Amino acid sequence: MTDFLPDNFRALIRISLGLQPHFDHLLTEGEWRALYEEAQRQSLLGVLFEGVRTEMAWQRLEDDLPGVIYDWMAEMLYLEQQNGLADAAVAKVYARLRAEGFRACILKGQGVARYYPEPARRQCGDIDVWVDAPPRRVLAFVRRFVPRPHPVYHNVACPMPEFEEIELHFRPSWLYNPLRNRRLQRWFDACRAEQFAREQPFGGGAACFPTLRFDRVYILLHIYRHVFAEGIGLRQLLDYYYILRQGCSEAEREEALSVFRRLGLLPFVAALMFIMQDLFGLEERFLLLPPDAERGAFLLAEVAQAGNFGLYDKRIDRAARGSAAAFFRHLRRNLAFFSQYPSEVFWTPWWKIWHLFWRKAHGHWLV
Repeated sequence: MTDFLPDNFRALIRISLGLQPHFDHLLTEGEWRALYEEAQRQSLLGVLFEGVRTEMAWQRLEDDLPGVIYDWMAEMLYLEQQNGLADAAVAKVYARLRAEGFRACILKGQGVARYYPEPARRQCGDIDVWVDAPPRRVLAFVRRFVPRPHPVYHNVACPMPEFEEIELHFRPSWLYNPLRNRRLQRWFDACRAEQFAREQPFGGGAACFPTLRFDRVYILLHIYRHVFAEGIGLRQLLDYYYILRQGCSEAEREEALSVFRRLGLLPFVAALMFIMQDLFGLEERFLLLPPDAERGAFLLAEVAQAGNFGLYDKRIDRAARGSAAAFFRHLRRNLAFFSQYPSEVFWTPWWKIWHLFWRKAHGHWLV
């Protein structure tokens, strides 16, 4: 049923994950170029290079490589270098926050990469840090680097000398539905102490990362959040694949499902399980729920259309962000999800209006 991604690209994913030995035919230069562009679009160049190497060995390609393979090699080496720099930056940012008296925990990004067999090949991005402090105290710290910070409900950008792309989180995430969001924030509070007590060596220094129990819920929620905000790509779905591959006991599985049930996320979980099994070949023993093929196909179509963070989704007008026109375009886009996730779509405009006033109260009017 996965007809939304090119056949060769789907095969490359399976080869990279060790589910398929090689392609069923010799690829042309043009087919290699198409694979490279789709891997770039989904931010999977580094991860899928394992499949490229496997295919090169099977075809006995040595000196007569397609030109795009050299581009791919260069991207992979650059990515490994960038991941080394990002790891060091995480350690420096963490040390700065600890020196200021903050307890901190690294979310997503370099933390999720720990679950990969080759962490340095996961495409890195900004640094997200959950800071255990009230928003006002965090904003007072941020103003030392940004005179007029622009906080949103869950975080604020804070470029530091150690690294430019940093977001400090007051809350790891949120939901538009106010009742479910209240339940979510209570769950975060219940998990809080454990997440800030796991400091370990990292990047030439130290850092604190979430527990697998926390990531089993949080990373799925992050994927769900991006479906409604910007769009989601296969990189984030592969993150969750590797989290599930860590395994869990029946009690841990039931604990995660209990949280998802209270948050109204079980239909989304079932949709994601379809992609985990159908595209990534995840074994049934690792699934949280039986897959929902219909919902999963709908979600995969969104992933294929949007690309990483929705950067290729023509329905999103990024130039108009912050304007009334962008507000209504966003609502119109999300109406496509109403049949799948009615509560979240229904509460979207009300939450956004409330959020305008929240931002004003925190010193920033949406412009």
